[in-house]
Amino acid sequence: MKNPLSINAYICPADYPIAKFLPLVAQSGASAVGLTIRALDEIPVPQLKARLADLGLAVSSLNSAGYFLYQDAERSARQASTNLRLIDAAAELGAQTLVVITGGLSHGAASLRDARKTIADGLHRLAERAASAGVHLGLEPIHPAGVLNKGCVNALRHALSLVSDIHNASLALDLYHSWWDPDLPDLIRNHGNKIRVVQFCNVVALRDPADLQRESPEVGLLDVGAELNALSAQGYSGTFEYELFAEHLRGRDVESMVAQAAKFYAALA
Repeated sequence: MKNPLSINAYICPADYPIAKFLPLVAQSGASAVGLTIRALDEIPVPQLKARLADLGLAVSSLNSAGYFLYQDAERSARQASTNLRLIDAAAELGAQTLVVITGGLSHGAASLRDARKTIADGLHRLAERAASAGVHLGLEPIHPAGVLNKGCVNALRHALSLVSDIHNASLALDLYHSWWDPDLPDLIRNHGNKIRVVQFCNVVALRDPADLQRESPEVGLLDVGAELNALSAQGYSGTFEYELFAEHLRGRDVESMVAQAAKFYAALA
């Protein structure tokens, strides 16, 4: 596999410092890391930038800006400040993409139609500010099960339409969220130039068919290797970023899961 491998820091439990995680990623053979705002809280950005350079790690993604739907004025203002902080950090760190999560209906939108109009307007404003800093946005479509709490842009076709006229915005394709979408093959074949980063894991339903969880790439409902190979074969040359959340470790340690993902990736044709 020619594409660079990245490991996302969401895998780290609260008691696993980012400073400990970064050398683990480098030792795994990955050449990039996906960061969250937690990294900015734990390590000042100049020191973080220097440490990444020492380890030879690029930043494939910084997660996550957006959340456009807060109706409470104070909460909305805090989010706007967070978005600006993330843009500035993404610029300083040279992040390949600043991931955008739109926010869910429970954040206060009157209707799905109103929410999507607000999201479109908010995305354009965020993109203008990001462009002034040289930052590229990655809009992440969210599985429909997350429409209330996380994201109202669920279909790939809808997401593509939102970024089509924004020069510094593409898609952040997360297989966990978009594996079900019938337009996924078409996206891979015909719109690879609008994919900024690909996040991967597998999908399992351990307790309830409606409760999908992330899993290591070799176990679950998906043929993750086939999806990654298809993306690469169709010309996607960006980073493949392994994204597992700490809550999905299920008693396993970070080190073994990172090593397992790196081994899986190294074995791909």
